[in-house]
Amino acid sequence: MSIRIFVEGNDDKKFIITLLNDLKKDKEIEVQDNINFNAYIEVMGCKSHLLDHSNACFMELKDKLKWTIPIDNYIFSKNLDYFLVETINTKACYEYFDKLIACLDVEKLKLNKKPIANLYRDLYPYPQFDFKDNKFNELKTKLKNLFKEQN
Repeated sequence: MSIRIFVEGNDDKKFIITLLNDLKKDKEIEVQDNINFNAYIEVMGCKSHLLDHSNACFMELKDKLKWTIPIDNYIFSKNLDYFLVETINTKACYEYFDKLIACLDVEKLKLNKKPIANLYRDLYPYPQFDFKDNKFNELKTKLKNLFKEQN
């Protein structure tokens, strides 16, 4: 079976690769040691390109081409940066980011969490995500199922 994962941008691709490597390290997926997760992931470039190709479009394409391949999708309910911010907000250092958001009035300047997430990534690059957080469970389960079928 061939796996293709479509994401919006390069940050999303890096995130999925990091998550897959974490699953591999914890032996939650069994794959070859030299696997190149990069080869499984396609960057669509922007939300409109990605969302235009969501489940309905894939199903229509599958029917027209008479493919018998399984198709599934998972769309974050929020931007990836929100997940980063939500998974760090239990850490002691987060209170400073919270105060910074209020002080700089970040939400008026930029409605999403990207500036604060980028600042956090710059100051605390490792680990960026707490994959044990239950916010990642649904996506981890989908990825584990994808790669389980690969073997």
